[in-house]
Amino acid sequence: MEQNIKKKNRVWIWVVIIVIGLVLIGAGAMCFNVFGMKSYNTDDINYEFECNFSDLEIENGVCNFNIVKSDDDKVYIKGTNVPEGRYTAKVQGGTLKIEYKERKWFNLISFGSWNNENMGEITLYLPEKDFMSLEFDGGVGVNKISDVTVRKLDYDGGVGENYFNN
Repeated sequence: MEQNIKKKNRVWIWVVIIVIGLVLIGAGAMCFNVFGMKSYNTDDINYEFECNFSDLEIENGVCNFNIVKSDDDKVYIKGTNVPEGRYTAKVQGGTLKIEYKERKWFNLISFGSWNNENMGEITLYLPEKDFMSLEFDGGVGVNKISDVTVRKLDYDGGVGENYFNN
């Protein structure tokens, strides 16, 4: 009988420890979110390319992403409030590549901002042209694609809203 009571007490002790741990984790995450603390520095990005490619590979991480028609025959990539040092753009082997460098260990311990108030925004300006393919990984954010012609589309909208207009 006494041994049964000891087992029940041990179970309750573990339950209390787990509940307290979950409450502390939740309180910490809410404090980071409420007080607007960011887990990364932000920067603006600007790229300009000649349109000498036929394929597009776009990896969006944690920004709102827009693809719109350019006013001329050049390609522009403009971003505001994007995570510093995480986005790169290059033309390689006939493909425009926009890449997001994810730091997996950092993202595991980072609470970050869970709302769209501080969300960065990237806009890709493309000239009017028939592109062979567009491979798009949406990540987190609102993705808007308009006035783009592609023959093959591989689209992963990610987490967030997705809009298409042609």
